[in-house]
Amino acid sequence: MKYSLLEKFVFLSVGAAIVLQFVMPLGFPIVGHDAPIHLNWLEQFPKLFREGNLYPRWMPESFWGFGSPAFYFYPPLAYWCASIISFIFPNNPVAIYQTLGLLATIASVGTCYIYLRLIAPSKRSALVGALVYGVLPYRLLDLYLRNALGEHVAFVFLPLIFWSIEIALGNSKNPKRQVVLSVMISTIGWGGMLLSNIPSSVIAIYSTMVYAVMRAYSRKNFLRLIFPALGSVIGVMVAAIYLLPAAEFSNAIMMSHLWDLQSSNGNSGYALIDVMHGKYRFFYIGLITTLISGGWLAYRFYRTSKNSGVGSIVSVFFILVLIGTIFQIPFLLHPLWGILPGSRLIQFTYRLDILVVLASAVFIALFFDRLAESKWLILASSFVTLGIAGGYFVTMNGNTWKNQVAEGHIDAPEYIARGASNDASRAIGDFRLHANDPLIDPDSPSFHFHLYSETPKAVRFTIDRPPGTTSIALHRMHFPTVELSSNKDEVLMFSDSMGRSCALLENSSNSVSADYALAIVKSDVEKRGELISCAGLAILSVLVVLIISSRNPRAS
Repeated sequence: MKYSLLEKFVFLSVGAAIVLQFVMPLGFPIVGHDAPIHLNWLEQFPKLFREGNLYPRWMPESFWGFGSPAFYFYPPLAYWCASIISFIFPNNPVAIYQTLGLLATIASVGTCYIYLRLIAPSKRSALVGALVYGVLPYRLLDLYLRNALGEHVAFVFLPLIFWSIEIALGNSKNPKRQVVLSVMISTIGWGGMLLSNIPSSVIAIYSTMVYAVMRAYSRKNFLRLIFPALGSVIGVMVAAIYLLPAAEFSNAIMMSHLWDLQSSNGNSGYALIDVMHGKYRFFYIGLITTLISGGWLAYRFYRTSKNSGVGSIVSVFFILVLIGTIFQIPFLLHPLWGILPGSRLIQFTYRLDILVVLASAVFIALFFDRLAESKWLILASSFVTLGIAGGYFVTMNGNTWKNQVAEGHIDAPEYIARGASNDASRAIGDFRLHANDPLIDPDSPSFHFHLYSETPKAVRFTIDRPPGTTSIALHRMHFPTVELSSNKDEVLMFSDSMGRSCALLENSSNSVSADYALAIVKSDVEKRGELISCAGLAILSVLVVLIISSRNPRAS
């Protein structure tokens, strides 16, 4: 097959952008927006996992030893994957991050290719579209400039959700296998998405509804949407181990701190405005490039698709790009944005570029062999990706090139204890000042404390204390599932203004020596979540077995 000069440049530029993904783990620093938090978690979570705590919700070293309930609220899938990688790179969060980021990029290209094969005219165009999905500027921004690890992993599952809808609406010689496959893929897509990133999941919910309705309307068959919908329900069941506690304890964190970053940096959240600030300029240049590329592709190919036989699928993604663009126009629909259920969880409107990335991959796959514009846009986007990586690498302040976990294992401010100050910066400062506090701080000079066991799940100690009531403050952040137990006394727990767990120890005798244990225990909602997730995984296993057996003519 002969390639034109333009196609050769396209393949060369895309190839360079792909090679970049393999080169960057060798030297690119993890110093983006969320780097300290993710490097902190990538050190603690895998360590606890390797010690046998398969779902460590509590990060004991965060906030200078006060601890943090981060994984009651943050999706764990990326960190389960990181824990497996940590057996190769123990105690090396940077290597774990780089490896996981690369593997997630490869996996997202694979899932996108599988989806595009159902709608693209050829394997080559589907492959080019999938590669675009993996290397567009926004993907680089997510992984290296924002260090949004969970969102990067979520890109693996978005094509699977749309793929399940296409399977359900398509024609098949084996209808039973088609139904089971649609349910199974939808389960994996939604389960993986919900366990990876909540903002991406909210975007997926709205975009999937638009996609499903428009595709079913074009096929004149709404009834078959019940199959991917059933898969989404099972996917929610699979993710219940995380979702139920996150919903139950959501009032225990300060959701207002989700927006501290936006306000403290003076950013509006709109790329067209923030690119003028100078700070994070490469980040916003990448956002604008992604948005303009996707918008031009949508406009140009929507007009072309009327006589191309793929007008239905192009119309769907034209609408999705339009939605993703409109909500990024400064202040145009900002009042409506907060009204949509769950929209504030998206936090930044530029996250809607997730839709633009997938839409661009679809447009490229559909029109790569037909229109020169697609090749020029691939060329431009690839060079912008290369330029952003190179520019960011060269212009970074040398003082920030530290691939290390932040001092004190700093956590996201929204996980500050309920009893702590509403001012995140002041509360974090208070934690830092008390970093060297003893594990237990009594209010009586005759109180004697001896620590004899400390694990990630529990702290056990012996106390000799005077008669009467003794108040103690424990150097661990208060949370609903922290319990102090005693073999003799009833213990009243509360939290002080510093966010420490406190207890009143009452004694009517002259003196007492007792054993105590401060432990992280499973709440009832955690136990229910585990049971529901086990049920969801059992159903998914049955679906997988049915799909495998359907390949065997005798079994089917």
